[in-house]
Amino acid sequence: MAQLSHLLNSVQLQLVAFLASVGEWATRYAPPLADALVTKLDENLAITTPLRDTQS
Repeated sequence: MAQLSHLLNSVQLQLVAFLASVGEWATRYAPPLADALVTKLDENLAITTPLRDTQS
């Protein structure tokens, strides 16, 4: 289970980096929508939602 927890945390960090990249892209090409786009993606994909404890 520890390996699974590590993998999930790694994926989450990569997805958070993806959100940051989307934010940078949107700021460049659609500044008024950038924050809303990042927020909506995060809400729908639950990227920054804390992971459940897989140790139990």
